[in-house]
This record gives sequence, C-alpha cells and structure tokens, in this order.
Amino acid sequence: MLIQSSGKRKGRKPVRRRFSRGSMPAMALALLLILNLAACAKVSTGLKVLTHRPSGDPTAIHAGRYESDPDHRFLILEVDHLGFSRVPARFENWCAILDIDPQSPERTLVQAEIATASLTTGVPAIDARIHRLLNSERYPTIRFVSQKVERTGPAEARLFGTVTMAGRSAPVAMRVVFNGGGRNPLTGRYTLGFSAIGRLDRSRWGLGKWRPAVGDRVDFRVEAEFVMSPSSDHATVGKGAGSRNRGEQERR
Repeated sequence: MLIQSSGKRKGRKPVRRRFSRGSMPAMALALLLILNLAACAKVSTGLKVLTHRPSGDPTAIHAGRYESDPDHRFLILEVDHLGFSRVPARFENWCAILDIDPQSPERTLVQAEIATASLTTGVPAIDARIHRLLNSERYPTIRFVSQKVERTGPAEARLFGTVTMAGRSAPVAMRVVFNGGGRNPLTGRYTLGFSAIGRLDRSRWGLGKWRPAVGDRVDFRVEAEFVMSPSSDHATVGKGAGSRNRGEQERR
C-alpha cells in the first residue's frame, strides 16, 4: 500500500511511505478482538444481573460475620411537626456488623455505630438545632447492640436491643424482614439484604425538647445490604460444599 504526501516542495519529489500488506489487516483484527472482548464482558455481566435471583430462604443463609455495605445502607427518620407534616431526616454516616447462623437464629448479634453529627434534614438551620439537642460534640456516636431475636414468620423477626444516645441507654424493638441472600452479580461477594422498621420516644434519652410542637415519637426505617467478611466467605465456601456432599450421601 502506498501513501503519497500531500505537501509539495520545489525541486523535490513527493515522499512515499510503504506499509506491508499484512500490517493493516493485523491491526484491524487486533482492534476488533479488543472490542469484542470488552463487549463480551459487558454482556456476561448483564446476563448475570438479568438472571440474578437471591434466595429468600433464611435457613439457606451462610453463617458468619457480615459488614454493612457503605454504598447500600440507609437509616431514615420521621417526626411529626405541628400535625401539618412528617419531617424526614437521615443519618448519612453509620456502619453495622451482623453475626448470624441460620441454625441458631436466636443467637444473631447486630451492632451498629452512628455518627451523631451526620443527621441531616436537608435544611441547615434545622440540622444545627438538632445537633445541639443531641449534643453531638460531647456524644459523637450513637450505638445499638442487639439482645434478642424472635422469629415471627418465615422471613420476619422482631429484633430487640439497646440504644445508647446522648449519654443514656434505653431499649428499642424493631420488625425485621429478610429480603434475600446470594452472590452479588456485580461484585461476586455473598450479600444479605434486610429491611427494618421501628419507633422510639426521644424523651427516654432526655431529648424531649420542643414537644408537643415536634412529636416525641420518632419512626425509623432501615434498608441495608450486608456483605460477608472475606474470612467468613472463604470458610463458608468450603463448609457449604462439605454440607452439600454430606446431604447427597444421606439422600443416597
């Protein structure tokens, strides 16, 4: 293949560059291969997402320790304002640890830590007043530790625990629903999903200011995905395979 330079200079012949006949097809083939591999990877991930079906059976949960996924966990609050509206707020910075064994669900342990100053309503003036009420500088962390789990349905339970906030501790109960578990098709990590709702009276922690203009009862909702810790995940893979093999032998 010949390529002739478009530039012309007086007294000089046009410059010609020569490429081997095989170089251009080889380059095109390499580029096509790269694009094809990238497309296959996207298609493979897409198929995994489309065919993803988490198990809703709590007895199939892999036992071990789980940590809340910082990108998929939400803690939302609502409180009455003068009977006109329900003012929403959320904690933006919190984490939780879950220790669970489907064979002994009553021994499930949940521990959570919440950054007090991360509470926001989206209105800076209101946020500042709430942070002063919570005394977030002196008490920067709100803690929850579970004490008891009572199963109330195939995938539902009541979780009882203690919340320590503003220097005081008081009991809290919530209704928890297991949404499903399985390998996340995007990350490959074994993941569990839960939803929870509950309520508390803020005055029990000495935070009753502004009543009755602002309601004493605070409703809260949790949406959280928990990812199995790497050490538990590796141990569970082998344990799960062994359990399946034993189950097959028993059936035989």
